[in-house]
Amino acid sequence: MTTPNGDTYPTADTSLAAWLYSQGYQIIETKRDKVPLKLGGKPTIFVFEKSESILEHIRQWQVGEAVGNCYQYEQSFRALINLINAPRNNE
Repeated sequence: MTTPNGDTYPTADTSLAAWLYSQGYQIIETKRDKVPLKLGGKPTIFVFEKSESILEHIRQWQVGEAVGNCYQYEQSFRALINLINAPRNNE
């Protein structure tokens, strides 16, 4: 899901979420299924606050015009992957 929803922008695209996070946008909520994706669960959803600037950054990402600090992006991506792979309450 990568469409605005009211005042928020939820996305299951981890790469996009990492890039937005590396650009300074805060993740206001993370929705993780109790069942890991590899065991048939649903993807993790990262929720950002919607604004005109985040929508412009998303547009840049979608058309291949995204720029930024590669090191910050890599660190953000790794952090989100670690969050996705972290144990859940039922593990």
